Amino acid sequence: MATLRQRLAGRVLAMRGVVVATRPLRAGEVLSARDLRPQRLPAEKVRPGMAERVEAVAGLRLERALRAGQPVPLADLAPPPALRKDAPVLLLHDAPGLSITAQGRALEDGAPGATITVLNTATGATVLAEVLGPDRARALGPLPAPTAAVPPRRAAGPDAPEPDADP
Repeated sequence: MATLRQRLAGRVLAMRGVVVATRPLRAGEVLSARDLRPQRLPAEKVRPGMAERVEAVAGLRLERALRAGQPVPLADLAPPPALRKDAPVLLLHDAPGLSITAQGRALEDGAPGATITVLNTATGATVLAEVLGPDRARALGPLPAPTAAVPPRRAAGPDAPEPDADP
C-alpha cells in the first residue's frame, strides 16, 4: 500500500457536556426528561454551575424561563412544591400525649421542609406551618405579631412645646 501524506489544519476545542432545554420553558414548570437533552458545547461558552446530567435535574422546578437550546443553570432550579397556594392542607399538631388534625388552606407554595403560612379553615386563624409532604403540614404556631412603629422622640428644650396630655 502506498504511503499517503496529507496536511491537516484546524484547532482543538475543549468540550463540556451540559443539559439544554429542548423547547422554550416557562418559570415555574417542573422539568421532565423530554424537556431536556444532553449536549456537548465548547467549554469556553459554558458558564460554571450548569447542569451536566438530565437525571439530576428532571423533576425539579424551574425558577426562570429558558429558551430552547439554552443550558440549564443549577442556581435556577428548586424542588417542586409539595403544597400549592390555595390547596387544601391537613394541618397536624403534636404535643406529648395529644395529636390534633385540622383542615387548612395553604396561603403560599411550599417545598418539603419549608415554613409557610396556612389558614385554619375551622377557626380562621393564620398559622405558620412546616411542609411535611403533599397536602400535609405541621403547625408551628401563630404568626408573629407585627411590631408597632414607635414615633421618634422630640428633643426637649426650653423652646420645645409641651406634649399634649391624654385626658
